[in-house]
Amino acid sequence: MQRKIAAFVAFNAYLFCILIAFYNALPELFHLNFRSSLSPLLPDPYFETPQWDFRRLPFLLLSLLATSIAAVLTGAIVKSRGGVVAAKSAIPITIVWIEIFFVSLFTGTLASGAVSLAAVPLTILFSSYWGNVGERMQREYYSDTTIFGIYPYHFIWMVFPLFVYSMMTAAWLPYLVDALFHNGLGASLSETLLHLLSLIYTLLPFLGMSALLHVVYKILTGRIFKIRSEWGRALFTMGLLVVVPIVFYRVLLVIGRLMRLIPLEGI
Repeated sequence: MQRKIAAFVAFNAYLFCILIAFYNALPELFHLNFRSSLSPLLPDPYFETPQWDFRRLPFLLLSLLATSIAAVLTGAIVKSRGGVVAAKSAIPITIVWIEIFFVSLFTGTLASGAVSLAAVPLTILFSSYWGNVGERMQREYYSDTTIFGIYPYHFIWMVFPLFVYSMMTAAWLPYLVDALFHNGLGASLSETLLHLLSLIYTLLPFLGMSALLHVVYKILTGRIFKIRSEWGRALFTMGLLVVVPIVFYRVLLVIGRLMRLIPLEGI
């Protein structure tokens, strides 16, 4: 019972931590505007007006991603019936989607109502599937006394850096999307090279963050920096999570200034 309670708390803490972080960083993208001039329940005039507001779709995709991450952790915590426990733990977010659907039904757009309705079964399916995946990974590769090789109590304080790093990722994400989907047809050689450099520069924060999190995982599992005390590992990891992003940000500023000095106009 204690594991199920811990799994329920961990699931919702990590899920809403990611959702709130992205919502705070990108409010215009995940803005839940329930007001519309017409309702999906109205007859012919509704279909004569463009009501296909798809702003709810990115929120659904983010919700399913966060649900999958939380479900994997939940399955690893309970170590048995991970899919069932994860699906039960997803009840709060499922209720949120049901409420959004009924509100959208009378004051929202047709797309928002459809997306909200689809979110209910998808949330249950995703949580159940990835809960089973987390349970299987934990039982096959890791000790029963750990969660993915990490001492369980580390996951309590890890919620806070997860929130900060999720906000950082969300804030940088529009720049990456713009660089990836930039239309380079008809561009000159200098413009193409500049876009390529911009794409590499935009990818650097994600690559640096991935490398840092990989090092943090190895520290917490005791594979590098053989620190015997779990408190020592936690403090050392916290220091890295604070200091490394600051240093890396300074390095990115220097790289950005150097990129402006590259003479590409004459190419």
